[in-house]
Amino acid sequence: AILKKHHITNEKIVLYVGSEEPRQNVDKIIKALKILSKKYPTLKLIKVGKPQWPNGRETLLRLIKRLHLTDKVIFTDYVPEEDLPKYYNAADVFIYPCAYAGWGLPPMEAMACGTPVITSNTTSLPEAVGTGGICINPHDHVALARNIGLLLTDTSLRKEKIHAGLLHVKKFSWDKEAKKLEKVYKKLNEST
Repeated sequence: AILKKHHITNEKIVLYVGSEEPRQNVDKIIKALKILSKKYPTLKLIKVGKPQWPNGRETLLRLIKRLHLTDKVIFTDYVPEEDLPKYYNAADVFIYPCAYAGWGLPPMEAMACGTPVITSNTTSLPEAVGTGGICINPHDHVALARNIGLLLTDTSLRKEKIHAGLLHVKKFSWDKEAKKLEKVYKKLNEST
């Protein structure tokens, strides 16, 4: 339904969910898309989320136009939480090259949907994805392009990352985290 909504039939889809703040490196995603567009002429990027940054969208649109990728990038803006799994499931690869993140919920959501993930090798993101994701320098659009290409063509790597991602996300749950937090509060309460 998501692919049909965006008039996508046989194209490969790269998905990014987040803002357009400079730390998110959306420009690197677009530069990687340019590299990939030669080998994968039907590859498209779906960008979910509002810009949340002054002139963020305008800057990206200028880059997209300059690189002749106008027909390769789809901006959806806000997507209701209940519809996000549909986007993750429609994607061939999820990318999140964020320079710094508090935790990295979007990559974990993608892995929970069985979508292979490429993210940054910085801050909490390697811990968030474990062996379920490919971690790269978030400023290296060439490495991003190379790894997207690998996940699109290397079936065994793709299956390995999907399987590892599904196993990794099982380690986390809101209930488990709430119980850990409750223990911390009890210890703090006992010491006062």
